[in-house]
Amino acid sequence: MIKLKNILEELEVGKVLFGDPNRFYKLDRWQKLGIEREPNTEDEDRIIRLIQRWIVQPELGKNDTELGDKLKQLLALKKKFSRVLDPTSGRDLYEGTSLYRGTVIPFKDLMNMTGTWKLDNSVGFVGGALANSALYTWSAIGSGYKGFTSFTPDDSIAETFAQSYASENGIMQTKRDYDRFVEKMVDGEYMGMVPVVLQIPDTYPTALINPYLSLALTDLFTEYEVFVLGESIKVPKVNLINWADYARAFGRAGVDPAQYFKGL
Repeated sequence: MIKLKNILEELEVGKVLFGDPNRFYKLDRWQKLGIEREPNTEDEDRIIRLIQRWIVQPELGKNDTELGDKLKQLLALKKKFSRVLDPTSGRDLYEGTSLYRGTVIPFKDLMNMTGTWKLDNSVGFVGGALANSALYTWSAIGSGYKGFTSFTPDDSIAETFAQSYASENGIMQTKRDYDRFVEKMVDGEYMGMVPVVLQIPDTYPTALINPYLSLALTDLFTEYEVFVLGESIKVPKVNLINWADYARAFGRAGVDPAQYFKGL
């Protein structure tokens, strides 16, 4: 039995982490972890229930620090239980070596990025993307409470989430929205939010959970959940999605986007 000391409590895990297949919905996905069978400890079962709740009903854990605390403890065991906790152990499940998160960021942050921009078709975003590779420090709303945020190795899922956030908040939904974006850019009024997909390497130091594990935990979704710990995340690549719509808006306004996006 391994005891990982923490200020709040001790985390007890067995010689095998999450070795009880009876706690999982998809046995074939659990088997992909390549671990031996072993009864779970109470702590392991509790962590499984917390992750399941987060995946199925994330609104319930929005400001709940318990899962974040457990994940911090597991991070210290990432090397020991790499088959279960290291996202790269599930690379045969997804294409590439990146993790993605769809979200919205302030317009002013977009315009203050110091790197160069380029059209990037290496990822299958439906409307194309303009990518900036300058390091961007991103903090999720509420991440300071729970201590982690969710990423996925599936770029299409991340794009869908970005579109969903934008739709829920009425951001970049109409032709007029894109025209107004160009107008604000020309006028130097960098107010509002824009949908983007954040991209980090799957070797990110605080990235946790083999996506096979998260897939095995529920029969409802296929989101390939990976947790990234920390109140802020250093993002090496930001993708401005729906670039085709932006490009058309620049064309209608007779404005060269290269004036505002260095590198085009």
